[in-house]
Amino acid sequence: MKANNQEPAIAIVPYRSWPMSKLWALPLDKLEWPLGRPQRLLSGNLSKLREDDHLITFPRKPVFFCFRNKVQANISLMIVEPDIIHKHYIFLAKYLNWRFYKILTKNKGLIRNIKNGEFFYFGSTFLTNINEIDVKKKYMASLIASSQNQHQGHKLRHLIVDYIKELEINIAVIGRGYKPFEKKEDGLKSYKYSIIIENSSETDYFTEKVIDACLLETIPIYWGAPNISKYFDTRGFIVCKNIQEIKSAIKKMSDEDYDSKKEYIKKNKQTALYHADFKKRAAQIIKESISK
Repeated sequence: MKANNQEPAIAIVPYRSWPMSKLWALPLDKLEWPLGRPQRLLSGNLSKLREDDHLITFPRKPVFFCFRNKVQANISLMIVEPDIIHKHYIFLAKYLNWRFYKILTKNKGLIRNIKNGEFFYFGSTFLTNINEIDVKKKYMASLIASSQNQHQGHKLRHLIVDYIKELEINIAVIGRGYKPFEKKEDGLKSYKYSIIIENSSETDYFTEKVIDACLLETIPIYWGAPNISKYFDTRGFIVCKNIQEIKSAIKKMSDEDYDSKKEYIKKNKQTALYHADFKKRAAQIIKESISK
């Protein structure tokens, strides 16, 4: 997609692509262009960006401290991981926010303490070519889990897996920690329900875990953001606050329950399409701030 040559360009530096040195030398072909790439920037490196152009990137120490010689573009930061994981970057952003055009974050405490903070939630998706995925609900439920065990959500997932195995419940337990699978959709497209447990429970923090389920018309048995109803119609969810509620939800799964929620399943699929494209949403925030 091409953008207007005269307007400011907005590009994303992909995750972990920020160089340790010589920022100016990063090729423009390494960037992502959610709102389109102008003709004037079809080749070259970051030194070619104008002073009214914009870069958005993820937090790393070099992002906060690197020299920006030969780079005229404005730089914005998006902090998307849970506060418990990115608390160090939230601290740095509080005192080094002046180095950035905007700080995009869900952390309202940080937003209150800086002048250039903008509210931003993550979302995202691991799916590609969504319209080409064949969604046929042949099985009742799945649970996708890795072997990680650091955070509250990790531990809760493993406890639920133990519960499923103990009672020999017919739920497919898959993922790197159990039974690896090739594509994310393989753990969702054939299942009416999926037990979706975020890594942590934080206000406004939800990820591809729940979005991908909604995109593939799978009802989330959900533990995570306490205000998830702000983002989805939870009549198409089973929202749980603790392990007992998850166990209770598992017992209530049925073909009839799934069919009764189809209106909200379809609605949440459309909503999820918007939440999934977090890079476009971030770029749109920058674009709207320019025009103010």
